[in-house]
Amino acid sequence: MARRRATRWPTCCANPDIVYGEGINVGYKGYDVAGIQPLFPFGYGLSYTGFGYRDLSVQTPNVHAARLGDVHIRFRITNTGGRSGTETAQVYLGLPTSTGEPPKRLVGYAQVTLDAGKSKMVHITIDPRASTHPLSYFDQTLGQWRITPGTYRVYVGTSVSSSTPRRAVIGCSGAWGR
Repeated sequence: MARRRATRWPTCCANPDIVYGEGINVGYKGYDVAGIQPLFPFGYGLSYTGFGYRDLSVQTPNVHAARLGDVHIRFRITNTGGRSGTETAQVYLGLPTSTGEPPKRLVGYAQVTLDAGKSKMVHITIDPRASTHPLSYFDQTLGQWRITPGTYRVYVGTSVSSSTPRRAVIGCSGAWGR
């Protein structure tokens, strides 16, 4: 059996380390921060039909509870086209600007198949204790994930594009982050 050699790539410098200086502003988050509208935004998909969104409601947890509860998001999707189709509804969250985070982050999605002209209520739950830390930002000074008081924006639609059709605002007091 022949031995395989390690692949070596030529370098132009004595130090082959690559530095990625964009930090958290990678991919769709970087486009959002820079104000760039790509031709095919994150979440973009083609369909033979159209979909409409309405009746967005957001139920936030009791800020006085001993532990932060789930955030419940509900909205109605309607197939506005002439044939059946599948839509991947996406929920994005914008953290308070004081966190320094990009304007939107994907926190949930649901795939819905509807016949022409039909509607369905969609329920998406955001668990703030999930390993993805959907309501938190990483505080480098403290070395931990934190939920900060302020205004959180909820965006629901077909992609991360700024044309996200439905928006809601939820507030957070300091009790959430404790």
